[in-house]
Amino acid sequence: MVLARPAARVVWPAVIAATALATAVLAASAVAGTGDLPIARVVLRAVLELAVAGVLAPVLLATTAIPAARRARLLDAAAVAAALWAVAAAGTAFLLFLTQAPDPSSPSFGPGLVAFVGEVPVGRAWLASAVGAAVLTALLVGARSAAGARIALVAAVLVVLPIVVQSPAPGSSLTAARVVIGTELVRLVATALWIGLDAVAATGRRRPGRRAVAGWAALGAAATATSLAVAALAPAGGTTPLLALRVVLLLLALGCAGGALVRSGPSLPRTAGVLLGAVVGLSAASTVLRPAGSPAGRSTPAEILTGSPLPAPLDPARLLTAWSPDPLWLTIAVALVVGAAVVRRSPTPWPRLRVAAWAAGVLLLVWLTCGSPAVYAPLLTSAWLVQHVALVVVVPALLVVGAPVRRVDARPGRAVPPVPAALVAVGGLLLLVVPPVLRWTVADPVGTEWSVLQCLLTGALLAHAVRSGPRRQALVGASVVVAAGVVTALWAASSGGLLLADWFGAVGWGTDARVDQRAGLLVVAVLALLPLLLLVRRERRSSVPAAPSRTATTAGATA
Repeated sequence: MVLARPAARVVWPAVIAATALATAVLAASAVAGTGDLPIARVVLRAVLELAVAGVLAPVLLATTAIPAARRARLLDAAAVAAALWAVAAAGTAFLLFLTQAPDPSSPSFGPGLVAFVGEVPVGRAWLASAVGAAVLTALLVGARSAAGARIALVAAVLVVLPIVVQSPAPGSSLTAARVVIGTELVRLVATALWIGLDAVAATGRRRPGRRAVAGWAALGAAATATSLAVAALAPAGGTTPLLALRVVLLLLALGCAGGALVRSGPSLPRTAGVLLGAVVGLSAASTVLRPAGSPAGRSTPAEILTGSPLPAPLDPARLLTAWSPDPLWLTIAVALVVGAAVVRRSPTPWPRLRVAAWAAGVLLLVWLTCGSPAVYAPLLTSAWLVQHVALVVVVPALLVVGAPVRRVDARPGRAVPPVPAALVAVGGLLLLVVPPVLRWTVADPVGTEWSVLQCLLTGALLAHAVRSGPRRQALVGASVVVAAGVVTALWAASSGGLLLADWFGAVGWGTDARVDQRAGLLVVAVLALLPLLLLVRRERRSSVPAAPSRTATTAGATA
């Protein structure tokens, strides 16, 4: 069927939405029976995911170099979707309250609703999502430039967080909750981008780069949905296994077809859009109708604190064999690898030593966030310290040093001065060891992800400043990091106190937690010395005068 362009702009997004809603109703009816309330919740969840797609994809396109009139239309469409997002989030909060509320005619109905959205964690999360979507609507109405669209894109991703935080089933362990939250975040964002981009592509406005973005979003959605199904089939799973497997199979089929989107005509995006609508419906049903679950018997201190038993004792073999995959950082690592492959095929110069440093940085990032440091960080002070200091000092340094050669590398004025950057990095790391913040990073999956992100951002700021700034300032900045690290390590080792004693000292590891902390602080001091040693080596190499060339010598003799 061939539609005129104005009609296609309305018909194909409407077809995707209708498919999603119909699939959601059918799946909810098959699983939940004929109850009206569960079906209404599933429909609202499908509307919510469609609204997220209607916000993220237009805003992403609005950040590119497009005419101002087209950017304004995209942002207006995103504002309408954000308003629908706010309504769906508020409606979800109300329906959740109805599942446990008294009779609507009761005098306690109104105060109970206020208490639900103000005191109950689930109610607060949905209220935050509704308020955030309303603020996002106002931001999109006022934004008309590419810079405003970028701010709105970041704000939209932040508003998604209250939704995905509720994904783990009640009683899940910290590890299972981290896996499910990371998976749901990437799946929701990737699927929303693909649906939105596919809806735009189906209208007949073809852009070569847009299809590539849609293909990568499809592959990311398929990979993360697969890990979500693995988490769902586990004892601490958070969704219905049958529906999860249906979502996985459908997304895998679409992921295999993602590469063909670049070469196909408009028919395949339209077909894929209909299938993606079915994916949204099944995802909504599997998320809303997940089993409530109940926490297993927890008798040991580690099970009470983290929800999981203690892992095997840490030894050299466990440093390589202990793994706790984090879908969020695995996806980021895959994106870095894909970006490296694209750069290698382009004419941009990228020496082999830089490629090796970049690869080492990506591998170290995966190991620190998914390997043994991630497994033992909630249990051992040494593992937590080594993980976060390495994320500040080592990983960003490898990625910055290994980045491809660019013309902007010769502009040191664009970088933050090394000394302020060093103070920000040290201050951010010291903030993480404040007891309330430290407890948040080890006891809450969101805090865990935030601590990793903060360390990487402050470390990247420091590495870029040290690499691009003047040599003397860079040396001073690195010295600040070393001095802060060594002084903190010596003070903590000599004081005899234990960081978060009621957590690290209560997990029942069997060894003295203070001895473990001293060992970790020693490693921290060594890691803090790395930037200073590298800068001293750089200073010595730069201070060696260059040997005069043969041409210059001959010219001098002739003169």
